[in-house]
Amino acid sequence: IVIWRFTDGRPGHDTQSLGLVTALSKFTSCEIYDIKADASLPTLAGFLKNKSTEGQQLPKPNLLVGAGRRTHLPLLMAKKFYGGITVILMRPSLPMKWFDLCLIPEHDHTSSRTNVLNTKGAVNTIYPYATKFEHRGLILIGGPSKYFSWDDKALSIMINTIISRYTHTWDLVGSPRTPDETQQLFTR
Repeated sequence: IVIWRFTDGRPGHDTQSLGLVTALSKFTSCEIYDIKADASLPTLAGFLKNKSTEGQQLPKPNLLVGAGRRTHLPLLMAKKFYGGITVILMRPSLPMKWFDLCLIPEHDHTSSRTNVLNTKGAVNTIYPYATKFEHRGLILIGGPSKYFSWDDKALSIMINTIISRYTHTWDLVGSPRTPDETQQLFTR
């Protein structure tokens, strides 16, 4: 199958779409083409005029895959002019009914629809180990969000409570959103 993967340059979004196309390629033969998503007016005008140079040079897509708000319009424009099934890996900023399939983490509490498949967390490139690591734990530390207030002291208390209750070897891992001050609390 021919897959056009729209990327917006944001590591988290690109990892989601890469995870999906990589998993698909384990089950069937795929030709994957990465397209830099550009929602600028000149680029969209090119799609509207059916003069997208990049689109005309690629084989017609079976799947159009994207993650991130900036991939939505280019992905829909590509469908209009080149065909294919649209797959978006998040709750879209545009109406969900405009996309053929929306893979949305269940923690986003999206209402049930025929074109929505809820996932356990975000799709990514991580595969489980074949061997289970007994007595080893992982704590992933995020960062500030518009949905809650960030409190280093409360976080430290929670993490220390978990670590003291279980006799595991613990790995603490931050993300690009983890504040430097928070990272420093756990690197000692």
